[in-house]
Amino acid sequence: MAEKLSMQPYKGTRDFYPQEMKLRNWFFGIIRRELENAAFDEYNGPMLESLSLYAAKSGEELAKEQTYNFTDRGGRSLAIRPEMTPTVARMVAAKMGELNYPLKWFCISNMYRYERPQRGRLREFWQLNVDIFGCDTFEADLDVIESAISLLRAFGADETMFRVHINNRRFFNDVIAAVCNTDAEGAKKVSKVVDRKGKVERESYEKDLFELGLNSDQIAKIDALYTMNVHEATALCPESVGSQELVSLFEMLERTGLDKYCVFDFGIIRGLDYYTGTVFEVFDEAPENNRAMFGGGRYDNLVDLFVKNARISGVGYGMGDVTLENFLVTH
Repeated sequence: MAEKLSMQPYKGTRDFYPQEMKLRNWFFGIIRRELENAAFDEYNGPMLESLSLYAAKSGEELAKEQTYNFTDRGGRSLAIRPEMTPTVARMVAAKMGELNYPLKWFCISNMYRYERPQRGRLREFWQLNVDIFGCDTFEADLDVIESAISLLRAFGADETMFRVHINNRRFFNDVIAAVCNTDAEGAKKVSKVVDRKGKVERESYEKDLFELGLNSDQIAKIDALYTMNVHEATALCPESVGSQELVSLFEMLERTGLDKYCVFDFGIIRGLDYYTGTVFEVFDEAPENNRAMFGGGRYDNLVDLFVKNARISGVGYGMGDVTLENFLVTH
């Protein structure tokens, strides 16, 4: 007699019965309404992409360890999409001469990542992606951050329930280069360690920095940055373009009254390789939901991967349905 098949979905995926679909359709409906009112247009892309697309710009760790990938019958190396940003950059590059800038686009698509399922993170998830292309200045950064705040406010959330943590990769690289007396490549290696800081023991964190050639005094100076506000931190490297971008962004957040939702956080790096400027994550303030709901930033060079010297800047973020549902249920 043949073995009975399991009635459980594949690990890290979910079944959506009608009641669950009603909930999903409700909160995605609110998201669509808010973004369309803010002049964003909806798009979508294919589930399958070349594996090299993610290796080139998302980083080797994501491409090799976190994708569901395979070789098709034509010998092509493909991956089921683990994120949307490389796809939308490819789409913009394909029709860059036909589009009117700035572009304000969003999509809600399902993604797959091969990683350990846990609270707030599954192997299959639906993700909102919001992007602006063709605006080089911090006003676009402000626009996408404001849209993230507006989405949560549309559900009734206030400043006690979430916080936007903001940093800048250009500033990070410049201040690390100054503190550690290193070059851009050295600063990039330090960023990988800082990005893992909250996920490893202190001893392991320091060991990784020592192995990169840092001494105790330099590590202490990095530690001090975690407690500084934006003006204290940028004063250490005032000539940095990233410092100037941070100061301008926070001044505009204050003018628009959005500063009550935001905080400077030197520990926000965003581990993907393509980020170049502003980076941010939105955290649920409830202690049981200790994972970022939104994450994103500026990626000025991604379209250049497809068209040399394209010079089309981008800034955006992604937000998963799992963390949003945890937020809504908790609050």
